[in-house]
Amino acid sequence: MPAPNTSTSRTRSSSSLARTLAESGVFDLVYGHHAHVAQPWEQINGVWVVYGGGNLVGQMRVNTPRAWEQYLARITFERRGDVPDGERPYAAAKAEYLPLLMTLSEPGKPARVLDVNKSLADGTGDTARLTTAKEQIAKAVRLLGAEGIEEIGAVR
Repeated sequence: MPAPNTSTSRTRSSSSLARTLAESGVFDLVYGHHAHVAQPWEQINGVWVVYGGGNLVGQMRVNTPRAWEQYLARITFERRGDVPDGERPYAAAKAEYLPLLMTLSEPGKPARVLDVNKSLADGTGDTARLTTAKEQIAKAVRLLGAEGIEEIGAVR
């Protein structure tokens, strides 16, 4: 079994904790972190659960290319109308992610965080690697079947 921090699957404990938090009625979003790779999203009781976006700026020099793929999550909340005391006054109106790819630093060449879709549209960077990152990130985000998630900057 792959190590939890290098697997796109969530762990049993992170899933259990996410469910407990989402069903508590206290939180509008559960945003996990620690895994070195992009992990999935799901909705539990109307609450978005984002298990982890990857390293972002980590310089892992390992043979785990997925450790260089990550995303930023963006959840837009809207205030509900009159809500009874004890109920959450906000609801997630939109769920989006921005796929990113980290380049490794080399002497005289700093690391970069690339907006995958912008780099593909501009024709900058390694097209094959950017395309693979885009596909792998999308697959990870939707691994649990979550619906209604939009990819920021995706060409339609």
